[in-house]
Amino acid sequence: TPANAATQWFSLNGKPTQPANTPDAKGILRTFNAPVLGVTRSTLADVHGTILLFPGGAYHILDILNEGARTAKTLNSFGYDVIMLEYHFNAGPTTRDLALQDAQTAWQLLKQHPDALNIHTGRLDMMGYSAGGHLAARLIQNLPPDQQPNDLILAYPAYLNERARNSDTPAVQPPAHPKSRLLAIMAANDRPGWLQGCQDYVNAFSKAGGVAIFIKFKTGGHGFGMNPNLTGDIAQWPSVLNYLLQNGDKPGVGPFNTYLPWFVPNVKGRMATFAKDKQKDQHAIVFLGDSITRKWNLDAAFPTLKVANRGISGDTTRGLFCRLQD
Repeated sequence: TPANAATQWFSLNGKPTQPANTPDAKGILRTFNAPVLGVTRSTLADVHGTILLFPGGAYHILDILNEGARTAKTLNSFGYDVIMLEYHFNAGPTTRDLALQDAQTAWQLLKQHPDALNIHTGRLDMMGYSAGGHLAARLIQNLPPDQQPNDLILAYPAYLNERARNSDTPAVQPPAHPKSRLLAIMAANDRPGWLQGCQDYVNAFSKAGGVAIFIKFKTGGHGFGMNPNLTGDIAQWPSVLNYLLQNGDKPGVGPFNTYLPWFVPNVKGRMATFAKDKQKDQHAIVFLGDSITRKWNLDAAFPTLKVANRGISGDTTRGLFCRLQD
């Protein structure tokens, strides 16, 4: 079943309840009865915080398998408790506003009464898929800095290309003063309009002073979720997401690298080499940098000096800050 035995259910007032909406055999909710929160907790000894999760479904259904239970299980393995919101869908012209009210109530419950749900509050993040990404972006739009999540994770968000009525201005805007870090993840073969809408949102987020990272995979289309049968470069996206989450609270500002799908194994391999050479390179002059340093033949350039090459192709200033101590 989409919700495993460890899932506990709560109403939006924080009271324990029973599952309110029944999925079909494919893990899709097609009939809505009431908004509820499904809480799945990490079993790791070191839990970093909690993620409020909005599955998608074009506001007509909810995918609570790949974008719900399987995502929760994956995030649990990363060290996060997960609260999945089953919000209003297929409710006529007011559907989106009803969903937004559900999301606002759920977020305020997490911020003000985390004890009611018995969750970890080291950090509070927000994640949405497709329509759920659109919902998350709508929710954060009017939140003051002290109410915003640590990370806002938008996985193939839909509808961000929509314009306000009688205007060329995007209907959904970043908050005026973004405190969150934005992590946007899409496939390059998604719908062109939604890709452009996401790119415009990322650009506006950065222009407003926020930290925004946009990861585009070559394959995957729309709706890849946490499907266990993904192929091509999109199969790497869970590990990329984990890398981004692990490297949030670090020195400096901005991304480690915008081409993370190839950068992650690259940096791990180089760090393993550095660890192996640590004793040999004691008292050397250390060269730090990206590929310009990595590919420099330092022994030939400085034959009379003991040198150590600590360049990583594609590294950024923030990446250097993070490994200076080592």
